[in-house]
Amino acid sequence: MENEFQIRSLLNKEVFGTLTPDEQEKLNKILATSEEARALRVEVKNNTITAPGKDFYTRDMEADYQEVLRRHRVIKVQRMRNRLLTGFAAICLLASVYWAWPRLPEAISPRSIMPPRNHAMMLEFANGETISMQENGMQSYKIGSTTVYKDSRFLRFHPSEADAYGWNALTIPPRKEQRLLLGDGTEVYLNSVSRLRFPFRFQAGGAREVYLDGEAYFIVKEDPDRPFIVHAGQADIQTTAGSFNANAYTATDVIASIVSGEATLSAWGKKSSLHPGEQARVATEQPITKTLYDPRYTTTWITGEIYFNEMTVKDFGDLTSRWFNTTLYIDSPEAGGKLVSGKIFRNQPLDDLVEQINQLKTTELYWKNGMLHAK
Repeated sequence: MENEFQIRSLLNKEVFGTLTPDEQEKLNKILATSEEARALRVEVKNNTITAPGKDFYTRDMEADYQEVLRRHRVIKVQRMRNRLLTGFAAICLLASVYWAWPRLPEAISPRSIMPPRNHAMMLEFANGETISMQENGMQSYKIGSTTVYKDSRFLRFHPSEADAYGWNALTIPPRKEQRLLLGDGTEVYLNSVSRLRFPFRFQAGGAREVYLDGEAYFIVKEDPDRPFIVHAGQADIQTTAGSFNANAYTATDVIASIVSGEATLSAWGKKSSLHPGEQARVATEQPITKTLYDPRYTTTWITGEIYFNEMTVKDFGDLTSRWFNTTLYIDSPEAGGKLVSGKIFRNQPLDDLVEQINQLKTTELYWKNGMLHAK
């Protein structure tokens, strides 16, 4: 319903016959669609001071109108007072019930799918010093004789010779991602809840090696004499040039997806050669499997969206934990095994995603005591 005061004003003018054609049309529309407005119309007519028809145009219209407004304010104050008294009585009743009710043992929260994590991007230097980096804006940091720069595109470094070759670590918190420019010119795009260990400068003549926990997209600077190797969980991904995605959120279940160039995935002394459009998977006690992949389900996360098809609710909970920093509590093992499909945008409201999943009717997500559950 429109603002009550405005509706009353229109109704008062209707009673006194001072409505303009536009105001009459607006009032008619409101009355046609609002039962509350029609009830107000009856109330205004009952409370309005009227005069016999022959005397109507001789009355003080402004005085009558102000009297109606005065009565409206009195009624409004009375309603507010009644609501406050009712609310106070309800609070007193609830308080007495709370203190009189027998105490139950304190509930134990279900195990979270992923543990709480730091909410700032952390850069740990080889010497043990750590900086917490801001999310936005141009930034520069000085650690020892190394300068760290961060802008809207990349995190980059200018190390001295003394700081060049130790292992540094960049950790990305939930809901965030970061592009990183390595010393050889290779670009790395780290997904949420991921960690990359790397040197500021690769040794001359040796392999270019980094260690990944989580997920990252690599655009490798070409160097035929120095292979680029990503140690991801129990797998190693090697190339001399090109781009690929490495998913190692689970160290015992690693997937490498090749976008350009050629690469080799190796584990347990076995190797699989990969070409653009192919991906290989390494899982514990399973042979290396190679298939074609759909980029929608593999690499679109770098553009801020993820497609998922028949994903278990348990895995879906891992995904929402990384992208929304919200733990999904699964009510039973059966609920965790149910399948969901859909699409996530990184910046969409979580409630929209919950509604989207519930419309599938394969599982039910619901909020309880501020926590998201699946049943």
